[in-house]
Amino acid sequence: MRKFTSLLLLGFAIGSFAQTPGGVSGSELWFKTAPLNSDLQGYYRWQDFSGDSIRLMLLDSRGVKSELTLPNSSVHYFNFNPSL
Repeated sequence: MRKFTSLLLLGFAIGSFAQTPGGVSGSELWFKTAPLNSDLQGYYRWQDFSGDSIRLMLLDSRGVKSELTLPNSSVHYFNFNPSL
């Protein structure tokens, strides 16, 4: 009986240590608006917080890819959090 209880608790403990962004389980993609550098009046981008380092890219008419960035003047704030 003791061995069964120990195995059951061990299995539960392993499952409870999984890290998820914002505490939302099952998330595959988690973007937040963040400044490009320490200048809060500069440019902002969507930063991936899911751990995959995915970037939101734009493709122009010439086929050139670049990361989506916007100046602070185009950023809106909701509850003191920047958003694009």
